[in-house]
Formats: sequence, structure tokens, C-alpha cells
Amino acid sequence: KQQRKCAKCQVSFGRKWLHGALCWRCREALRDSGDCWMRRSEKPKCSVCPHLKRCLWCEEASCTQCRVLRLSSFDEGLSSFLLEQDPPVSHLFVDWDQTLSSTKSGGLFDPSKHGLSAEISQACANPKWRSVVVTRQHHSHKQVILDTLGAAGLSHVE
Repeated sequence: KQQRKCAKCQVSFGRKWLHGALCWRCREALRDSGDCWMRRSEKPKCSVCPHLKRCLWCEEASCTQCRVLRLSSFDEGLSSFLLEQDPPVSHLFVDWDQTLSSTKSGGLFDPSKHGLSAEISQACANPKWRSVVVTRQHHSHKQVILDTLGAAGLSHVE
């Protein structure tokens, strides 16, 4: 069988024990220390859940104990779900591309081509929590996003 060395510990393993050039032991050690094993750079965007030992960003994990939930699992009933949470939800962070908006990969919002998710817009409209749109869109698109939110009755959304 073909063996490969772990990039961290340099021990040889079969392919099924390596993922992303790291062996399962080194991945677990990184998770236990609170570091993301998938991190490709030193940028601090990763956040490893202490309960699941998974990266909330890279592994798209949800953790009810951390009170971090991925919206992608909701087709409908999001507002009801958020209202049922105890303790109550205080903040709702929503990604712009392919979540609140149908834009993709930083594309500029065009009302003739794109739309907003009715379910997520309804959740953002609730005054019981602070709604914030997060995006990796170019800063020059900020005013278009703000104008789109305002036209949808979501001018209070940050």
C-alpha cells in the first residue's frame, strides 16, 4: 500500500488516514487546542467550537451550545425558529451572497437578475434582534447593498 507522511508529525500513513496532508492524530490535536486544521493562512477567520471540535467556518458546523447555527439548513420557518430560542436571539448575522441575496461570488446586485430571500428578509425585519449583513463583496458594492436593503424595507439592517 502507498504510504504518505503527515506534514506535521512526519509519520507515514495510508491515504485514508490523511486528509489535507495531516493525519487524524494531528488534526485532532489541532482541534483540541482550538486551532482549525483546515486553515490555509494565518488570517484569524477560523473559530473552532469547543463542544464539537470542528471549525464553524471551514467545516460549516452548527453548535446549539455556542448558539451558532448555519442558515443553509432552513427553507422555511426561520423566524419562528429564532423566536423559540431560549435565551432569546440578540443578533442575526446573514451572509449576502447566496443567502440573503441570490448574487454569487461577489457579483453586483442587479434587480433584473437577482432577488432577496423572502424567508431570510422576514427574519431580518424582526426588531427583536440586531440584524447584520456580512459579506466579502468589494467595498464599492456597499451602497448598492444598502439601497437594496432599503428598498426591501430593511434599512435598519446593518
